[in-house]
Amino acid sequence: MLLTNPRARLPAALAAISTVLLLTYLYFHASLDAGPHLLSIKASTQPAQLSQCPPASAISNIVLSIKTGATEAFEKLPTQLLTILQCADTLLLFSDLEQDIHSLHIHDVLSR
Repeated sequence: MLLTNPRARLPAALAAISTVLLLTYLYFHASLDAGPHLLSIKASTQPAQLSQCPPASAISNIVLSIKTGATEAFEKLPTQLLTILQCADTLLLFSDLEQDIHSLHIHDVLSR
């Protein structure tokens, strides 16, 4: 009968758990490109104008207000601006960091 030492399996299990945790962290949090996020939208990738926009008179008195975070503004706003938000005439953007995305200004709600 072959006896195995349970302590011998501990380093292998610890190494496997550490590897899984490290890979999970790298997948969700670490960025290979540590440079600033740049927004570049080529003209060929821009979708056609939405045909579902209501008539201008129906939305002329509506102000859309969007709250976003500094870390997700460049990730989420371009897609929204190219799709449903192109119908908005008046748009207010708020974040925890003042920044500009093309011609849109994002207001910092934390500054005084």
